This record gives sequence, structure tokens and C-alpha cells, in this order.
Amino acid sequence: MSTFDMDALRGSWQGSSQAIDQQLTVNVEAMRAALDRRTASAFRRHSGWLLAGMSSGGLLLLALAAFLWTHRGDALYLVAAGSIGVLLVAEWVVNVRQWRAFATLDYTLPVTALQAGLDALRARRLRLAKWVTLTAVMLWWPAVAVVFKGLFGADLLRGLHWSVFATSAGVGLLLIPLGLWIMRTVSRRQGQSPGFQHWLDQVAGSSFARARRELDARARF
Repeated sequence: MSTFDMDALRGSWQGSSQAIDQQLTVNVEAMRAALDRRTASAFRRHSGWLLAGMSSGGLLLLALAAFLWTHRGDALYLVAAGSIGVLLVAEWVVNVRQWRAFATLDYTLPVTALQAGLDALRARRLRLAKWVTLTAVMLWWPAVAVVFKGLFGADLLRGLHWSVFATSAGVGLLLIPLGLWIMRTVSRRQGQSPGFQHWLDQVAGSSFARARRELDARARF
């Protein structure tokens, strides 16, 4: 093969290599842009669910406030409704703070910074879910009594024997330290497993879990 042929072959190879590099660059940029769009879409969808939760939670708080005002002279129902109101307010505040965080999220930040922000939001949501779970046994009966009193005028707290309320409250209080111990034990043993982390994402909300998956896919890319 002559020198001319070798130079031509080398030039052809370099040209092909440059074309391939340019094509790969275009493909990478296109994939990155697609992942960015999917991540932003998932975050907007989660923000929509948060807005819906804020709206429904606000209506529940208004209804509870009306109930408290109507029964302001009844200490028993004030305590029952107030205990439920604490959780409703906490849920509403968490939704508002998450919605504001997502609404002002800067997608140009490094992925690690975005992940750290999502971790903080998830931790706040999981703390609320933990206490809702721990107090569910103790508060389900007051919640039912408040609903029946508000909608039908039925006085369940005084209509049934006091032992029903006392038993529910007593068992609920005993289950709180037991539940805390179980949660700490499971978290210590399974805290780093992918399956456990996926379950925690689902507890934080399915739309949140999807947003997190899209961000993780962007980070892996």
C-alpha cells in the first residue's frame, strides 16, 4: 500500500471517528435532556398531589375549627377534637413546606444537592407518618366520636361505657414505646437495604417515590 493510500485511509478513519464522537455527544445530550424533562415532570406531578393534600387538609381543619367552636363548652369533645387537630395541623404544615420546597427547587443544582434536599423532605414526611402510626390506636376512637357528633349529633363518648375509651387510650399509650422499639430495630437491621429504602419512599408517597426514582436515574446517567 502506497504512502498516499495510507494517508487517505488515516484521514478517512479520523473523519469517521470525529463523526462518531459527534454523534455520541448528541445522543448523550439528548438523553440528558430527556432525563431532565422526566425528572421535572415527576416533580411537578408530586407538587400537584401536595397541592391537593393542602386543599383537602385545609378543608378538614376548617371543619374541625367549626366543630371546636360549636362545642367550645364541652371539655370532653374539645380534648378529643384537639388531639386530632394536632395531627391534621402537622400534616398540613408538612405538605405546605414540601410544596414550597418543590416550587422553588433549582434543577440546575448538582444532583447530589438535589438528592440531599429530597432526603430531608422524606425524613420530615417519615417522622409524621411514624407518629400517625404510633397514635392511630389511641386516636381512632376520638376521631370516630368527633365525626359522629359533628355529622349526626350522636354522643358516643358519653353514650358508651367509659371503659371503652379508657381501654383504647390505655392500649394506645402502651403500644407507642413498643412501636418505637420495633421501628428502631427494623431500621437498624434493614436501614441500608434497597428494599427497605424503596418501602420508605412509598411511605413518603408514591408520587414522591417516582420523583426520587427519576432523579436517581439522572444521577446514574
